[in-house]
Amino acid sequence: QPTIWVHHWPQGKDAAAIFAGAADSRADFDALDPIVDLFEERGVPGSYYVDPEIGAPYAPQLARMYRQGDVGIYDSLRTEGDGLPDDQGRRLRRLQNLLETYVGGPVTGYKTSERGSYGVNTLGALYRSDFDYFFADSIDRRISPWILGGEYSSLTRIGTTQHSDRDIERGLQGASPDLMNTLLLESLERVHYEG
Repeated sequence: QPTIWVHHWPQGKDAAAIFAGAADSRADFDALDPIVDLFEERGVPGSYYVDPEIGAPYAPQLARMYRQGDVGIYDSLRTEGDGLPDDQGRRLRRLQNLLETYVGGPVTGYKTSERGSYGVNTLGALYRSDFDYFFADSIDRRISPWILGGEYSSLTRIGTTQHSDRDIERGLQGASPDLMNTLLLESLERVHYEG
């Protein structure tokens, strides 16, 4: 079962994982193709976040990803400075409608392309635009899914458990192999410890 639906982790499960790929360029779409092939071959769903504004040339690929797993919006909204909930909501709904034309179904997931915590305006916009979940952009203290409750009761936050390849490429250029290995091992140990 996808961990998004497990409210009290681990609820009888030994482990679960979400593969989350992001694409906002042609190179990213090309890089995801073999991963979609592999997951399709193995019957494993993936979660893919894409920039809808560059999606038109990839409509068949996006429809395939959607059939194979889930496709959500990959955009930069995250902070209070991005506008009030109504402003951000209009942008989200426009992107949502655009992506839904490519995938042929409802789009209810979101991942920011920016680093840091989501602001209340963005959470309000996601809630008002009928999103079901959003993907955290960085490692946090909570790695299991978290149903926000309160005024955002329909939103679930999906945590990140490990450093991404981009974290390592961007943040650790010139760093020693020992530091890189340590960070990767810490991520693996955390995943193992948390189940």
